[in-house]
Amino acid sequence: MSHLNLKQPLNRRTFLRASGIGMALPFLESMLPTRASAAAAAANPKRLAVVTQDLGVLHDTFFPVGASSMDYKMPSVLGELASIRDNMTVFSHIDHGIKGGHHGAGGVLNGVKPEYAASSPFGAISVDQRAAEIVGPAVRYSSLRCWGGKNLSSSYSRQGSRLPSSANTPSELYKALFLQGTEEEKAHARALLNEGKSILDLVSGDAKALARDLGKADNEKLEEFFDSVRSVELQMTDRDQWLDRPKPECPDPNFTKAVSSGKTDDLGNKGTLAAWMDLMHLALVTDSTRVTTTAIPMNDGVWDLPGVTTGAHALSHHGKEEWKMDQFRTIQRCILGEYRRFVEKLANDRQPDGSSLLDSTYVLYASGLSNGATHSNENLPVILAGGKATHGGHLNVESKQNLNSLYLSILQSFDPTLTAYNNADKPLQGIELA
Repeated sequence: MSHLNLKQPLNRRTFLRASGIGMALPFLESMLPTRASAAAAAANPKRLAVVTQDLGVLHDTFFPVGASSMDYKMPSVLGELASIRDNMTVFSHIDHGIKGGHHGAGGVLNGVKPEYAASSPFGAISVDQRAAEIVGPAVRYSSLRCWGGKNLSSSYSRQGSRLPSSANTPSELYKALFLQGTEEEKAHARALLNEGKSILDLVSGDAKALARDLGKADNEKLEEFFDSVRSVELQMTDRDQWLDRPKPECPDPNFTKAVSSGKTDDLGNKGTLAAWMDLMHLALVTDSTRVTTTAIPMNDGVWDLPGVTTGAHALSHHGKEEWKMDQFRTIQRCILGEYRRFVEKLANDRQPDGSSLLDSTYVLYASGLSNGATHSNENLPVILAGGKATHGGHLNVESKQNLNSLYLSILQSFDPTLTAYNNADKPLQGIELA
């Protein structure tokens, strides 16, 4: 074991470097997740589904005009959501107050530019991951991030690290959700969990050795660390138990057939988006997870849609050329159409008490970029559907409240004891969530 010179001031990061373990104490104070609340233990626990994209919208086709209203006119592209209007709220003039264009767009779910996430003074955990902490080990997967590729996720850990997709293809995620693992695969997974436990044992041993030579204040900090280690150990134990629990059967035989034929992994953008969102739905229906997110890649790839001939990124920088704007509208309609289909499925899923799955699921749509042509991060396109809320209207957030205030409102429905989330210490005014 490495030793510290206790005559030198104890740096909270130094302790873990001395242990040779890559765990940073500044983040450990907050690692202890809120245990599943009473709502999570109820028959209809809260759930969160998130859809993000990073190229914004054409404002005149998305944002309603005027003050907050229940009787607002839906612009053309937003009209794709007409059938779920009564189950959703569309926002205008809400954002995080950050700039940076494409760089700022990565902070859509936490309010922090990606390059500052690891050093943010108020925290950088994304709203989906904070909800996953509250849910804890009540489900097999605390969260699922659905889209293949690197660095596409808008999800961030407490340490400010951008989290990867939970699977690279829809078939991989289907396997994780529904295929029973072999004994060899279970043994391998259990070995990885045990390795994690042994690392925690080593760190704890070093900490106990240090405790004898520390003052009262430092021992209080160390006790916080022990609480965090115990929490992580408990999570590992829970995950170990899940290895031996049977997975559910896929309730959609058509999707099972598509996976068996290999059709879900070789689709154009629209088909792939549909497959990921179908899996998000299936994961919620089977209670395999209660937090799921998809980050739609809006790169130079050409979407497989009628009339679309150019990559989405180039189309978003349209320079007011009508042909580019027309194709970009087609892509936006596709995305909102899949969002609508997802919400409608949840609305049609009945729970034992007769309520719908949508009644207990918040479905968020957000882009970290408002306008691709101007690289603006102000007035972000945001929609919230589902849950116990008074929906059906347009909320013009003229007071420029922070988007994190909306996220705090959502998180308080998971855990009513929460009083703050990142840089938001008040829920959003103008909408009541329960």
